[in-house]
Amino acid sequence: MFSFATSVNIPFSINRIINFGLYCAFSGVLVGVLFLLSNLDILPLAFFGSFQWWDVLVLFVGIVALRNELQVYLSHRIDAGVILLVGNGVYAFTHGLLTILGYDQGSFWAIPLTFSVMGMTIASILAFAAKS
Repeated sequence: MFSFATSVNIPFSINRIINFGLYCAFSGVLVGVLFLLSNLDILPLAFFGSFQWWDVLVLFVGIVALRNELQVYLSHRIDAGVILLVGNGVYAFTHGLLTILGYDQGSFWAIPLTFSVMGMTIASILAFAAKS
């Protein structure tokens, strides 16, 4: 997690991708700590019942990626950083939202992946159109 926090002189879009990695790492560490506290009976997470609370953090990571994508787009138009952030953000956001809503897990992975690929494809088409 701390390797993503290093200050380096890099392009803004790469900085936003590193920022996304930092939020992914932070969320992963937070989920791990919360599960550990629950297993040690320090923090009772059983009151959530069947609600999968950790997917709120996945949803949060998706929102961060989409926010970073918007910042890169507003400052640099569409580039590879935007395309990567769109794909990751849409995937994480869709995954978190569908899990929170209790969507059937049978074909679950296909839906976020489909939306992610569609988002990256649209961003790629817009990037190509902007350059030509």
